Amino acid sequence: MENLGAPLTATLAEFRDPNKLIARAGNRVFVILNQNEVIWYFVPKGSVDNVE
Repeated sequence: MENLGAPLTATLAEFRDPNKLIARAGNRVFVILNQNEVIWYFVPKGSVDNVE
């Protein structure tokens, strides 16, 4: 099993409602999967230190 480097995952189908996913994630990183392959990492600004 591959370590994705993110505590949360969501499928491409779940991403049809991005506001729901963003609310669920809060300031945590999450990945979007398509057929078990990572297609996108979402990194909220609040999860990264010293971002201007």
